[in-house]
Amino acid sequence: MVLPMTSTFRRSPTQQGPDLVARELLKALSLDTPYEFLTLVNIVQGNLRPKKLSTLYLENIQLRVYEKLQELVGKGLVEKTVTPTGKHYKGLPSLSSPRIEPAITSKR
Repeated sequence: MVLPMTSTFRRSPTQQGPDLVARELLKALSLDTPYEFLTLVNIVQGNLRPKKLSTLYLENIQLRVYEKLQELVGKGLVEKTVTPTGKHYKGLPSLSSPRIEPAITSKR
């Protein structure tokens, strides 16, 4: 038995649109304030709540924030400082370039 092929292709919800977790992370890091990792996660989750996207599991948000932070640190856009109290992340002035956000928030 051969089933007819449909012409509709559905993408999963995680593949649609811009990366909103990365966008909220960039907003938080654009301020001239160093943040600890969990503080950044709480800020991102709080900003996603009005958009009804905070239903993502906290672990997923933490993972996305961690991945993006490592990417931004690797590109030299975020400064990572290790202190006895923990790791602090601070956005550098180059992070506010208009070309940075589309490159960081677009999904692959």
